[in-house]
Amino acid sequence: LEAGRFYRGLEEKLAIAQRARNKTQVKTLHAKIANRRKDALHKFSRKLANRCGEIYVGNVSSLKLVKTTMAKSVLDAGWGQLKTMLDYKCAHAGIVFKEVDEAYTTQTCSSCGSLPGSRPKG
Repeated sequence: LEAGRFYRGLEEKLAIAQRARNKTQVKTLHAKIANRRKDALHKFSRKLANRCGEIYVGNVSSLKLVKTTMAKSVLDAGWGQLKTMLDYKCAHAGIVFKEVDEAYTTQTCSSCGSLPGSRPKG
């Protein structure tokens, strides 16, 4: 899934409507952004559920990433929504869906699971 820029695409129009204090237009633009995001995520999650037999997702906390400088991009991508959609679509289709811990995944050996002494520290 390419990172959708649903909010960023309508950000200028939204700013103009907010400065003009046009509440109905602001509400309409927010609804349009949310609908576009949901539509793209529904289509992507359905493609994944149809194509894959097992889906494993990392336990990246989107709520923690929202507190960083990437907040707008993380919220615009809808990571939390995608995880939720994959969970219930996989349950309905009988597909294995698991959330895995990402701690030390770049350090452990994929075949034996050992932690080499030359791994990155800090």
